[in-house]
Amino acid sequence: MSETVNDLDVWLDDMAGAALPGGVAAGALAGAMGAALIAKAGRVSLRRGTPEGAVADMVAIADSGRRELMRLVQADVDAYRKVLHKQGLTAWLAATGVPLQVAEISHKLLGQLDRLCQECWPGIAVDLEIGIDLLKVARAAGLIAARDNLSYLESRPEADGLRRRLEA
Repeated sequence: MSETVNDLDVWLDDMAGAALPGGVAAGALAGAMGAALIAKAGRVSLRRGTPEGAVADMVAIADSGRRELMRLVQADVDAYRKVLHKQGLTAWLAATGVPLQVAEISHKLLGQLDRLCQECWPGIAVDLEIGIDLLKVARAAGLIAARDNLSYLESRPEADGLRRRLEA
Protein backbone atom coordinates (compact mmCIF):
# COMPACT_ATOMS: atom_id res chain seq x y z
CA MET A 1 0.00 0.00 0.00
CA SER A 2 1.32 3.44 -0.89
CA GLU A 3 1.91 6.21 1.64
CA THR A 4 -1.06 8.12 0.23
CA VAL A 5 -3.36 5.16 0.77
CA ASN A 6 -1.95 4.75 4.29
CA ASP A 7 -2.69 8.44 4.95
CA LEU A 8 -6.23 7.95 3.70
CA ASP A 9 -6.61 4.88 5.92
CA VAL A 10 -5.53 6.93 8.96
CA TRP A 11 -8.00 9.67 7.95
CA LEU A 12 -10.78 7.08 7.72
CA ASP A 13 -9.80 5.67 11.13
CA ASP A 14 -10.15 9.21 12.51
CA MET A 15 -13.53 9.54 10.82
CA ALA A 16 -14.70 6.26 12.32
CA GLY A 17 -13.55 7.05 15.83
CA ALA A 18 -13.56 10.80 16.40
CA ALA A 19 -15.84 13.79 15.96
CA LEU A 20 -13.74 15.03 13.04
CA PRO A 21 -13.56 14.61 10.11
CA GLY A 22 -17.28 14.32 9.52
CA GLY A 23 -19.86 13.96 6.81
CA VAL A 24 -19.16 17.18 4.92
CA ALA A 25 -15.45 16.40 4.74
CA ALA A 26 -16.37 12.94 3.46
CA GLY A 27 -18.74 14.50 0.94
CA ALA A 28 -16.09 16.95 -0.24
CA LEU A 29 -13.62 14.08 -0.63
CA ALA A 30 -16.21 12.11 -2.62
CA GLY A 31 -16.74 15.16 -4.83
CA ALA A 32 -13.00 15.58 -5.34
CA MET A 33 -12.75 11.93 -6.37
CA GLY A 34 -15.69 12.45 -8.71
CA ALA A 35 -14.06 15.50 -10.28
CA ALA A 36 -10.82 13.54 -10.70
CA LEU A 37 -12.68 10.74 -12.51
CA ILE A 38 -14.40 13.29 -14.75
CA ALA A 39 -11.06 14.91 -15.63
CA LYS A 40 -9.62 11.44 -16.28
CA ALA A 41 -12.53 10.54 -18.57
CA GLY A 42 -11.99 13.77 -20.48
CA ARG A 43 -8.24 13.27 -20.83
CA VAL A 44 -8.60 9.67 -21.99
CA SER A 45 -11.30 10.70 -24.46
CA LEU A 46 -9.06 13.44 -25.83
CA ARG A 47 -6.18 10.96 -26.25
CA ARG A 48 -8.59 8.67 -28.11
CA GLY A 49 -9.47 11.33 -30.64
CA THR A 50 -12.37 13.31 -29.16
CA PRO A 51 -12.17 16.84 -30.55
CA GLU A 52 -10.76 19.32 -28.04
CA GLY A 53 -12.86 22.42 -27.35
CA ALA A 54 -15.56 21.80 -24.77
CA VAL A 55 -14.03 18.52 -23.54
CA ALA A 56 -10.65 20.16 -22.89
CA ASP A 57 -12.46 22.98 -21.09
CA MET A 58 -14.33 20.43 -18.94
CA VAL A 59 -11.04 18.79 -17.96
CA ALA A 60 -9.73 22.15 -16.73
CA ILE A 61 -12.99 22.89 -14.88
CA ALA A 62 -12.98 19.44 -13.26
CA ASP A 63 -9.34 19.85 -12.17
CA SER A 64 -10.15 23.22 -10.62
CA GLY A 65 -13.22 21.79 -8.88
CA ARG A 66 -11.18 18.88 -7.53
CA ARG A 67 -8.60 21.23 -6.00
CA GLU A 68 -11.32 23.40 -4.45
CA LEU A 69 -13.19 20.39 -3.03
CA MET A 70 -9.96 19.06 -1.52
CA ARG A 71 -9.40 22.46 0.13
CA LEU A 72 -12.93 22.23 1.55
CA VAL A 73 -12.19 18.84 3.15
CA GLN A 74 -9.85 20.59 5.60
CA ALA A 75 -11.95 23.77 5.72
CA ASP A 76 -14.87 21.72 7.01
CA VAL A 77 -12.75 20.12 9.72
CA ASP A 78 -11.45 23.54 10.76
CA ALA A 79 -14.91 25.14 10.75
CA TYR A 80 -16.63 22.38 12.67
CA ARG A 81 -13.78 22.20 15.20
CA LYS A 82 -14.71 25.78 16.13
CA VAL A 83 -18.34 24.71 16.59
CA LEU A 84 -17.21 21.89 18.89
CA HIS A 85 -15.15 24.39 20.88
CA LYS A 86 -18.26 26.57 21.26
CA GLN A 87 -16.96 29.57 19.37
CA GLY A 88 -20.48 30.85 18.69
CA LEU A 89 -22.16 32.49 15.75
CA THR A 90 -19.04 32.93 13.62
CA ALA A 91 -18.28 29.22 13.96
CA TRP A 92 -21.82 28.22 12.93
CA LEU A 93 -21.72 30.58 9.95
CA ALA A 94 -18.47 29.01 8.73
CA ALA A 95 -19.73 25.49 9.45
CA THR A 96 -22.74 26.28 7.25
CA GLY A 97 -20.84 28.09 4.52
CA VAL A 98 -18.40 25.26 3.87
CA PRO A 99 -21.05 22.62 3.09
CA LEU A 100 -22.84 25.14 0.89
CA GLN A 101 -19.63 25.60 -1.07
CA VAL A 102 -19.30 21.82 -1.44
CA ALA A 103 -22.85 21.66 -2.80
CA GLU A 104 -22.38 24.66 -5.11
CA ILE A 105 -19.13 23.42 -6.64
CA SER A 106 -20.53 19.94 -7.14
CA HIS A 107 -23.72 21.33 -8.67
CA LYS A 108 -21.74 23.56 -11.03
CA LEU A 109 -19.61 20.64 -12.21
CA LEU A 110 -22.66 18.44 -12.72
CA GLY A 111 -24.28 21.15 -14.81
CA GLN A 112 -21.37 21.33 -17.26
CA LEU A 113 -21.02 17.70 -18.26
CA ASP A 114 -23.33 17.46 -21.28
CA ARG A 115 -20.62 17.64 -23.95
CA LEU A 116 -18.31 15.22 -22.14
CA CYS A 117 -21.17 12.76 -21.67
CA GLN A 118 -21.84 12.92 -25.42
CA GLU A 119 -18.23 12.61 -26.52
CA CYS A 120 -16.72 10.37 -23.85
CA TRP A 121 -14.74 7.42 -25.17
CA PRO A 122 -16.89 4.33 -24.38
CA GLY A 123 -14.00 2.52 -22.69
CA ILE A 124 -13.83 5.16 -19.94
CA ALA A 125 -17.55 6.00 -19.72
CA VAL A 126 -17.98 3.97 -16.51
CA ASP A 127 -15.44 6.22 -14.75
CA LEU A 128 -17.40 9.25 -15.95
CA GLU A 129 -20.63 7.73 -14.61
CA ILE A 130 -19.05 6.97 -11.23
CA GLY A 131 -17.58 10.48 -11.12
CA ILE A 132 -21.04 11.93 -11.71
CA ASP A 133 -22.49 9.79 -8.90
CA LEU A 134 -19.72 10.90 -6.51
CA LEU A 135 -20.46 14.56 -7.31
CA LYS A 136 -24.14 13.91 -6.58
CA VAL A 137 -23.13 12.50 -3.18
CA ALA A 138 -21.02 15.59 -2.49
CA ARG A 139 -23.88 17.89 -3.46
CA ALA A 140 -26.33 16.00 -1.25
CA ALA A 141 -23.91 15.96 1.71
CA GLY A 142 -23.39 19.70 1.43
CA LEU A 143 -27.10 20.47 1.21
CA ILE A 144 -28.05 18.18 4.09
CA ALA A 145 -25.39 19.65 6.38
CA ALA A 146 -26.13 23.25 5.40
CA ARG A 147 -29.86 22.80 6.12
CA ASP A 148 -29.12 21.20 9.46
CA ASN A 149 -26.57 23.83 10.47
CA LEU A 150 -28.91 26.65 9.48
CA SER A 151 -31.43 25.30 11.97
CA TYR A 152 -28.96 26.20 14.75
CA LEU A 153 -28.79 29.74 13.45
CA GLU A 154 -32.58 30.12 13.74
CA SER A 155 -33.62 33.50 12.36
CA ARG A 156 -30.27 35.26 12.85
CA PRO A 157 -29.96 37.94 10.15
CA GLU A 158 -26.27 37.12 9.76
CA ALA A 159 -27.36 33.83 8.14
CA ASP A 160 -29.71 35.40 5.58
CA GLY A 161 -27.14 35.17 2.79
CA LEU A 162 -26.57 31.49 3.53
CA ARG A 163 -30.33 30.88 3.50
CA ARG A 164 -30.64 32.57 0.11
CA ARG A 165 -27.81 30.46 -1.31
CA LEU A 166 -29.42 27.30 0.01
CA GLU A 167 -32.75 28.21 -1.59
CA ALA A 168 -31.13 28.96 -4.98
